Amino acid sequence: MKITYDQFQQFCQAFEALSGYQFDERRVRSGSGTAGWAYEARYRDETNYKVLVNILLQTDGKLRWETGWDQAAMDLYEMWEEWFAPNDERQEEVFQTSKMAS
Repeated sequence: MKITYDQFQQFCQAFEALSGYQFDERRVRSGSGTAGWAYEARYRDETNYKVLVNILLQTDGKLRWETGWDQAAMDLYEMWEEWFAPNDERQEEVFQTSKMAS
């Protein structure tokens, strides 16, 4: 599924809302290479650990992310799965991305 820029923004907004933050369009930037757009999202887990997460909309319409925190990666994956994943494409491709970003 090719994700649109509007869907990308909505996804980023929903991800930050999970941690009690508000989406800030000023943190959306034009990406480099295969990343068409990038957003620096804030994440806070149940223990109040905070980390920045880069959510990327690639030029081919695929969504990727970079985070060094496993819980943030798991929450992003669950959201991606709910929002965008066709039933036959779940897990394999996204887990590869999470491991590369670690």
